[in-house]
Amino acid sequence: MRVDYYNIAGCIIKVTGEESQMKPGLGVLEPFAAEPQNADLTLHMHLVDELDPPAGQLTFRDAGRQVYADGERIIRYEGTLEQGLDDAYLRIERAGQQSLVQVRKSTAVEGISPKVVLRSMELTHTVTQRNALLLHASHISYHGKAILFTAPSGTGKSTQAALWEKHEKAEVINGDRAIVKQEEAGFYAWGVPYSGSSQISKQSCLPLGAIVYLKQAETNSIRRIAGLAAFKAIWEGCSLDTWSREDVAKLTDTVLAAAQQAKIYLLECTPTEEAVRVLKEMLDQEMDA
Repeated sequence: MRVDYYNIAGCIIKVTGEESQMKPGLGVLEPFAAEPQNADLTLHMHLVDELDPPAGQLTFRDAGRQVYADGERIIRYEGTLEQGLDDAYLRIERAGQQSLVQVRKSTAVEGISPKVVLRSMELTHTVTQRNALLLHASHISYHGKAILFTAPSGTGKSTQAALWEKHEKAEVINGDRAIVKQEEAGFYAWGVPYSGSSQISKQSCLPLGAIVYLKQAETNSIRRIAGLAAFKAIWEGCSLDTWSREDVAKLTDTVLAAAQQAKIYLLECTPTEEAVRVLKEMLDQEMDA
């Protein structure tokens, strides 16, 4: 039996599976490996010929997943499901802090890969339930604090992060996502195993310096935003399991707290060093305020 532990935003996840069924190496999860300890969530991974049938009531369905509720159990199927569950490759049965995971054998699945394990962690739900949010953002470290660039796809999140790396020697923690978590001392940004096309994904935990919402423009300007504008800037980039009323309520509370307590900016910008200078001047004035 193989047993691995991971630390994702302070949540300890234990993963078990037959050694012969698990692909070697930790892959995308390697930076997040942890020592054996008490787990907050345990995944029991199994490679099977056929997935177990659903139980309970169908609560959500789209082209890539189906979700069933059966008392305290939540059963989730993943795959290309236009033709039904016969095309599902993954079944996750979650009850409390335990998940039974089945991965369907196929010519394309010779073993349980790190990416399948990551999918089975259901991070959107897992972090939401722990006063955190999974944010689409390029994540950098600047002067010991996390700066997160968020915006709709194609706006230039990765471009701004790369400009900070080039001109200010900032460290890029992740090119695609960050976990923002509310702690007693305030909000912190954590690294996450998703990395998008950047392939940059590091373990990190830093105080949140700022969330910067980007908007393309012909000139560079910046202003602090608050209230509904700040809430919308964060909410727009959040991952959310919309079929879970509990998750929607939890995320709403977390985003509201972040909008009220964190520094949120609107940066209208060009893909140039000038955009770095404009934001840097604002951050240097306010990050220690």
